[in-house]
Amino acid sequence: MTRNDAPDVWEYSLLKGAVCLGLAGAAFVLIAGIVRWLSGSVPLLQIAFIQPIVVVALVALPRAVSGQVRMTSVGHGRHMVRAMLTGAAILLGFLAVSHMPVAEVTAILFSRMVFTAILARIWLGERFSLVKAMGIAVAAAGVVVVLDPSFGEVNIYGWAAVGSAAAMSLSMLMIRWMRSEPREAIVGRQAIWLAAGLAPGAISVWADVSWMELAGCLATGLLLWFSQHMNVFAFRYAEPSAIQPVEAFRLVVALVIDLAVFGILPEDQTMLGGALVVLATGIVIFGRRDGGRN
Repeated sequence: MTRNDAPDVWEYSLLKGAVCLGLAGAAFVLIAGIVRWLSGSVPLLQIAFIQPIVVVALVALPRAVSGQVRMTSVGHGRHMVRAMLTGAAILLGFLAVSHMPVAEVTAILFSRMVFTAILARIWLGERFSLVKAMGIAVAAAGVVVVLDPSFGEVNIYGWAAVGSAAAMSLSMLMIRWMRSEPREAIVGRQAIWLAAGLAPGAISVWADVSWMELAGCLATGLLLWFSQHMNVFAFRYAEPSAIQPVEAFRLVVALVIDLAVFGILPEDQTMLGGALVVLATGIVIFGRRDGGRN
């Protein structure tokens, strides 16, 4: 869907894509909150392995009941590559959130806006306006502020979050590239590859868990399944760079989780960096509305 189509149709598709991406983002933040809660007692590899197992079960259940869910695919290699990217994003994100507040990690993950816009231009040939470039620059500045770099010091967990953002951006752009694939194949095959790849590591560190901890692990899988479906819908409805700013909603959810669940007040640089990211969102959205058909 492009702006060369009927304006009303384009705007409606953009709205649907934005809503789906917002819901996907909120689900990812909830996963981060659960992982932070579990990280003190459950190995991260174990949580990461349980996630795709739940997704496989949720995708396979309708197929077992009705036989109508399509898992046919012509791009098995693409699914494997996307699963590798998603696995890297999950593990790096888990590592970051297990050592940092959810809001801080979420703010850093907004560097996805930078990666997505640049890669969408290079890979998918999407247009790149001056206003969008300004928004990306402001968002990048916000991420740097949150990272709070100091001479001679490296925030390894903050940079793990940046790596997670880059990997997830590539994974999400692959959805756009693979839009001819059935939704169930995109979600289900990624989960199968993820489970297979994470199984050896998860088994080697497996730990006994309580019923509450098991419920938390299963919840991360359910939320991953939901967010994956929302992402697929989002990037089929609209251009990735057009709706990426909606993810600013994630920061609100993260701040609420930090305060309500962990009693953590955001630090000054987190608030300043988050404010810059929100400003970048406004710049991009305003530019698309006011600048015409970039």
